[in-house]
Amino acid sequence: MNERQLLAMHESAHAVAAVVEGVEVGLVSLDPPECRTRPAAGWVAMAEDEHKYLPADSRDPAIARHARIFMAGALVDARFGEVPVDGDDLMHISRLIDWLDLHVDKFINCEELYFERLRDQTIRLIAENGEAIHAVAAELLRCGQLTGAAVRRIVALAHRWPT
Repeated sequence: MNERQLLAMHESAHAVAAVVEGVEVGLVSLDPPECRTRPAAGWVAMAEDEHKYLPADSRDPAIARHARIFMAGALVDARFGEVPVDGDDLMHISRLIDWLDLHVDKFINCEELYFERLRDQTIRLIAENGEAIHAVAAELLRCGQLTGAAVRRIVALAHRWPT
């Protein structure tokens, strides 16, 4: 895979994870104007930005949902092993995990256990949605950007959900 194909897979993993997790996707783009300073950059705009979805209750499932969305891109990168894991994604995941109240036992690293659980859940999400991720990536490479509606339609077709 070349760098642009890997980027499309990375952004598609975020977008498909968001759809599966029930988070509205606004736009998925390769080389958006906001990212022109990087040699290759992509972007997924979600309806909820990071600060708005952090709930008052740190046990809210929205935290895990968004961590899995960020983790999906990073794990697809690692799966192909051709690019380093995205630092922006890891920063967002770390912020979300830091938000949680995981200091239950001073002898157990709860953050590490939680991270491992999220990673396992995200690996399963990627495996169950591999066809959709590949289909979104192919269309993203063809068009350069996709609306959230287009991503939802591709995911639905891949899963044979009613559209």
